[in-house]
Amino acid sequence: MPRATTSFGCACALLTAALVGCKTVETTTTGSTIVPPDRRANVPAAGTASQTSVSIRNHGTIPYDGFTLPLVSPDGRFVATQTGVAPTWPTLVGAPNGGAPRASGIDVYSIENVGGDTAVRKSFTLKRGLVLGRSANNEGFLVEAPQQDGTRRIGFVRWTTMVDASAAADEAAAMVTGEGESGSWISRSAGEPEWIVADDRVNLFGALGPNGTLAWCARSPDANEMNLVVRRGEETFEIAAEEDQSWMLPTFAADGSLFALRVRDGVAEVAHAETTDEDAFRQSLVIDRISVRADAQRVWQAFAPVDTASAVEPASAAGVNPALYFLSADLGRMATWTPGLPGIRPLADSSFSVVVGDDGTMLWADEDGVVAVPPGSQSPRTGSLSDPIKARRLDGPRVYDRPAVPRRISGKPSSFLLLVPDGRTISLVRLTLLTPPRLMGSTNVR
Repeated sequence: MPRATTSFGCACALLTAALVGCKTVETTTTGSTIVPPDRRANVPAAGTASQTSVSIRNHGTIPYDGFTLPLVSPDGRFVATQTGVAPTWPTLVGAPNGGAPRASGIDVYSIENVGGDTAVRKSFTLKRGLVLGRSANNEGFLVEAPQQDGTRRIGFVRWTTMVDASAAADEAAAMVTGEGESGSWISRSAGEPEWIVADDRVNLFGALGPNGTLAWCARSPDANEMNLVVRRGEETFEIAAEEDQSWMLPTFAADGSLFALRVRDGVAEVAHAETTDEDAFRQSLVIDRISVRADAQRVWQAFAPVDTASAVEPASAAGVNPALYFLSADLGRMATWTPGLPGIRPLADSSFSVVVGDDGTMLWADEDGVVAVPPGSQSPRTGSLSDPIKARRLDGPRVYDRPAVPRRISGKPSSFLLLVPDGRTISLVRLTLLTPPRLMGSTNVR
């Protein structure tokens, strides 16, 4: 079973647009995908971080299971967190012996404006036995429900308990896209999932895409290989796995194309393809190797620091082909892969999370905190598994001095939400770049 224990100091909050420092104590993490060594972080000067002015505000603290990172809505208004005991590895990766996590719960929170300030408020709790998914939009998020007969469902949970009644005529589309013309509003029971994938198979790793698309992986209860399934409106196509191979963790780019992982015999490959239909998928498929020491657990860990929203560049920052970000266990740092470019590109040494904002600003995190990299300043040099030294230079000021996992906030290029673990709780910290980050003469990034 995955277990993690983390001990951090108190959070830093912004009072009247000034950064207030506080004591930071030693950190230890065991069994998690985020493993900062024992360090003591320095507190930045008030209101600034190196060559960039920042605003930092602690919205509040929420519980989590010490292992599973919360899901954040793209607009930064809602958070879903797994609580209680972390699900076992067989449950997380959908193995045949993975059952329902009866000791796990899911809480939903909203970040609200109260009297000119923001605060985290608990909205509702879902029934136990659900697995928190890895994808969310501004209407809701995905969960998974292992069944007693060995099958598994994928459900969509709305952030709020009020839904647009005009969407009732096309419930399946409303579950995924949240779209619909304005009309009367009806109440829905808090925490009641809408089962968008429910059949006689094991369905997991759901990913919400643009324009109502949905991708997930599926297998028969008596099989080991997982297929890749893509649904666009009323059309669905399936890409079967080869013998002893499994598809895992599909992730949509903003243009509707799809990334996914394939695992077989210790080798992990990353794939990218168009999703217009099956013919387009097969004809556009591009595949590259990313690991020679992989299994389902290591592949799951590679995407634990990034949800489906932060794993891919936003449309405003992507080039001709979008880039995918993941944690490379082979390289011991975050890495990126762009279809059409050879090999994977290692990022900053010891980095464990990264996100690209709407304006192209990149935030990456290591045990010393979070660094902001200006748009367009990253070197295009290509690295490889055999040559990890040729990493992209990611120079920029350190804007937060504690280990944290950044998430971008859509529509607000200079704002990010930091997930800051502290034992079995996570602080939700809003970081806003008041001035664009500027390149430094030298950094501690290799």
